[in-house]
Amino acid sequence: MNMPRLPRTLAAALAALPAIAGCVSQQDHDRALETIRTLEGRNAELSSQLASAEATMTRQGVVIQDLEGNERNLRQNLSTLDDRAGQLGQRVAELQGNLGGINLGGLDPQTDLALRRLAAAQPDLLSYDSSRGMLRFRSDFTFDTASVELRPEARRSLRSLGGVLLNQAAEYDIRIVGHTDSQPITNANTLRRHPSNRHLSVHRAISVAAALSEAGVPLARIETSGWGETRPVVPNNPRGGTPQNRRVEIFVVPPMETAPPSPAPAGAPSMAPGEVGQPPERNLPVK
Repeated sequence: MNMPRLPRTLAAALAALPAIAGCVSQQDHDRALETIRTLEGRNAELSSQLASAEATMTRQGVVIQDLEGNERNLRQNLSTLDDRAGQLGQRVAELQGNLGGINLGGLDPQTDLALRRLAAAQPDLLSYDSSRGMLRFRSDFTFDTASVELRPEARRSLRSLGGVLLNQAAEYDIRIVGHTDSQPITNANTLRRHPSNRHLSVHRAISVAAALSEAGVPLARIETSGWGETRPVVPNNPRGGTPQNRRVEIFVVPPMETAPPSPAPAGAPSMAPGEVGQPPERNLPVK
């Protein structure tokens, strides 16, 4: 805007009035005065608009300063958040690295992988539950009916397992648990060797332990027990056998600290060969 020029124009016009007063008519003089008053009014209006515009610009300048301050704060906060995100990303990477070495079943990754491969190579004979560190042998493929003699394919598998337990899993204990279905033993010869399903389940666990011992696994690392028909994985069929419940489960577990055995009291009866007492049931996973 060229607002400052208006007053000078008006002054020049006013200064010229005496010079032209004698040359113009009263009517022209009045029109000139009216024009001057109109210009003065317009000048006042424009001056007011200028003042208003300057006030608006001042307010906008304050707003811009506030926005610039907010922008600086946001940039600082963003930089802080970027630094924090980098720290969190590094922490997540560290945690992921740590988790990579953890197996929820308590086994190290090398042992877990070796057991997975062993089970995958023999899916008809055994399965592997990584979350529990447990191999499950199907009794129908491991033993003949009512027998504790291992089949040849089961012995070969247990030799392979023995190699894993001696190498990748040397720091673990082995817990062997036998299971049967609910079919009662009726054969007289079988009953003499295995008076109940619980006896049969324990004797089968002992046979598996003996096979692992032959493969080199120290018996001091092996615990054996049997649940008989009391822990089925599926409901037993009342009209006949239930193959899924006839099984031997091998748990690879952290070693348990045990006190040295106390000497037997004088005159205490010893257990005859083949005699089975109450199987240990400490901390066994529920099937």
